[in-house]
Amino acid sequence: MIEYVLVKCHSLKSRLLPRVMISALASAGNIEEIADMLSLTEYGPDIARLPGIDARALELIFKRKLIDRYILMMDNSSGRMLKLIKEYSRKFEVQEIIQILRHKVFGVSTEQISPEIEIFQKISEIDFRRILNAKSIEEVVKTLKGTIYEKAKEGLDLFWKYETTLPIEMCIRSAYYGNFLKFLRSRIFRVLNRHDKKALERLIGCLLYTSPSPRDLSTS
Repeated sequence: MIEYVLVKCHSLKSRLLPRVMISALASAGNIEEIADMLSLTEYGPDIARLPGIDARALELIFKRKLIDRYILMMDNSSGRMLKLIKEYSRKFEVQEIIQILRHKVFGVSTEQISPEIEIFQKISEIDFRRILNAKSIEEVVKTLKGTIYEKAKEGLDLFWKYETTLPIEMCIRSAYYGNFLKFLRSRIFRVLNRHDKKALERLIGCLLYTSPSPRDLSTS
């Protein structure tokens, strides 16, 4: 199964935009030029169906395609490999929860991110619609009870003290990286050689431990 998944990964890699295309996109003069260049790629059919071209519409196409690829990998995986992909993909949950938090704080309508929420709901057990409908930051945090992100409540006091969502965001990110590292240590590290194990642990460990915790902020 692992060999099959690796072959599938390599086949998906061939669909990535080549470096020369990325450079050309970066040099484009406007959004229409970007759309024209992408029309020759696998994004083309989706772009052709757009009633109008704008950055947000293109962004949603990219994200739908990305999640479709994750779903494809999950459908072709099982056991430890499937669990690895699922645990890693929780990063999208973190991204969306934090985005909702920020919209709530700044009083920005969450309707504009509703289409994006629907995209990521396909690979998540988190009830994004419930979070989206929460009336306050406290309600958002309450909806996370029973998930790996329930420690977000630890950042509430500092949220009120500093009037920023950063303490809550750090709790959520810490929960994600901590959970992912725990999974890697219990299910993945034992099949890696010493060099790869140390390299992976340093990578995840840095993400987890170099950021200050809410407690660090409260004593600073």
